[in-house]
Amino acid sequence: MAKQSAVSFEEPASRAVVTLSLGFVDKIAHAHQRLCDRKDDEALHDMRVGMRSLRSTIRAYPEILSFKKSLKKQLKSLASFTNPARDAEVRLVWLNQVSGELSTSTQKLLPELIGYAEQQMQQAYVQVDEHVTPEVKRWLKKLRPAIEACGRAQGDMTFGDCFADRLGCETEELDQRLHAIESEADYHAVHATRIVGKRVRYLLDPLQPDIGAIKLLVKELKKLQDLLGDFHDAQVRLDWLAETTRVMAGAYGASRFQHLVESRGRASSAMVKDVMPVLLALTRLTMKQQQHLFEQILHEQRCGHYQNLISRLRVQAVRSRR
Repeated sequence: MAKQSAVSFEEPASRAVVTLSLGFVDKIAHAHQRLCDRKDDEALHDMRVGMRSLRSTIRAYPEILSFKKSLKKQLKSLASFTNPARDAEVRLVWLNQVSGELSTSTQKLLPELIGYAEQQMQQAYVQVDEHVTPEVKRWLKKLRPAIEACGRAQGDMTFGDCFADRLGCETEELDQRLHAIESEADYHAVHATRIVGKRVRYLLDPLQPDIGAIKLLVKELKKLQDLLGDFHDAQVRLDWLAETTRVMAGAYGASRFQHLVESRGRASSAMVKDVMPVLLALTRLTMKQQQHLFEQILHEQRCGHYQNLISRLRVQAVRSRR
């Protein structure tokens, strides 16, 4: 794994931001090479993390990273194109792990659904191989010199001041988003909070090896991100289960399936196809898990853990100025 280059709060903002950005470019390039070589299962994930980190940096410091919009749009497009493959990977891991939580009779039906999910993952990786892999290589060749050119800009602002301004803004938005979470039905509020939390974490993450206080903040942000991410993943699974039901059962079957979920009725082979009982069981299980996760989110909120995190982030923003 490529290492992130160190920066200091005292150096010029343009130089520090370019150094950080080139570090993310190196991570993307390294993960891309592993993806091409098929050396490990985490290559796609690592490339996506590098892309998200770079996107967050571009969003945080647009006045410095002022290169062509076309390269920025291409970054967003390439990252989005990898979503189906990564979602399919996560889904397949979940299906292989969830067997123990199902009844014996339902477990016997699970391999058919796993086979369907494997086909989806293979199809998604074909799209990555055909469209993303070759395009990333061409994009990286243009991106590196474009970022390097941004480092020639001169200014009086230190990286500490620039970082503090951005951290302050992101912290206030995170605070507002956390307070907006009121109901588990409001999935979009949880998702929006998760996205802002990621931006704050990616802002801090490259600095944590050198600053102990930031390392602790990143650890707390990861806990928040994991909890909100698990809630998000549950919603993604519910959407996939619903879509799979529509594909396999047709309009009438999907309608009947939803009725069974809500009424807690029993799915018989006379009403639905063989795979429907496992879809029904997995939907109920996921809904229960999502409800539990939301209760955890509310518990953390009521205990003041999130407000404490916000306060510490505000303190770090002040301390970053030199």
